[in-house]
Amino acid sequence: MADTLKTYELICPDINCASEFDVELSPAALADGGEPIECPDCGEEWEWEYHPDTDTLQLLGDEEEADETDLLEDAETEENEENE
Repeated sequence: MADTLKTYELICPDINCASEFDVELSPAALADGGEPIECPDCGEEWEWEYHPDTDTLQLLGDEEEADETDLLEDAETEENEENE
């Protein structure tokens, strides 16, 4: 018996892309961890995490990029506070 594919809606974690797209995976692929998922718009491959409790799939972004974004946002916030 073949595995039934399930469709998951994903958002690319790249802050310059943030494309929304669908991916179909089987329960076996979810259990194994599977291969990285490629964003169809930017072409980046992303590791992913499956949450069985909520039956959701999430792409894992680059923590280093997220840290840089947080630092930029913090710097902008500080600058805005100083100018007030």
